[in-house]
Amino acid sequence: MLSGETAKRTYTLEAVRMQHLIDRPHRAAALGAVEASFKCCSGAIIMLTKCGRSAHQVARYRPRAPIIAVTRNPQTARQAHLYRGIFPVLCKDAVQDTWAEDVDLRVNLAINVGKARGFFKKGDVVIVLTGWRPGSGFTNTVCIVPVPWSTGSLWKPSSSPCPIPSPIPSIRPATLVVLTLGQSVALVGWDTLENYCR
Repeated sequence: MLSGETAKRTYTLEAVRMQHLIDRPHRAAALGAVEASFKCCSGAIIMLTKCGRSAHQVARYRPRAPIIAVTRNPQTARQAHLYRGIFPVLCKDAVQDTWAEDVDLRVNLAINVGKARGFFKKGDVVIVLTGWRPGSGFTNTVCIVPVPWSTGSLWKPSSSPCPIPSPIPSIRPATLVVLTLGQSVALVGWDTLENYCR
């Protein structure tokens, strides 16, 4: 929204164009997840969401893959039915002690539901979109996970030989492909992604 000073200047149109170009990180992550799903021909996009805004943002870009939105909020799950391509999953399991374990629990739930519903099968890949910390407004990490996913953890300890810096200080993602920081998107390993998804 323009302030009074900006609206009265001679460069009002340029100011509006610049503000249009400044995008929020969750929009960049949503676009990155949709682009990765197109490049990989993924079976689904798994969203871990609290209030549903990030799932709605992904649905806005009309991906071919269904969006599995995992939430613990019943109202968010009901409202997600109103958006195109979103399949809400209500997680009724207890919250885990650590956030990484909780992410693993919800991703496993989404993969099991997706396999049961026939969204994807063995040998497919899914895109996982999650935040770097719990809560609303922190969605900025996109992972590519093969199906079936082993019962192991999506997150490896930071002592692992992972060349990609983690948004979480003590953890490094095992299959991180797109990393968004602040207002910009760093596309990490697209050539590796294309080789992996062939």
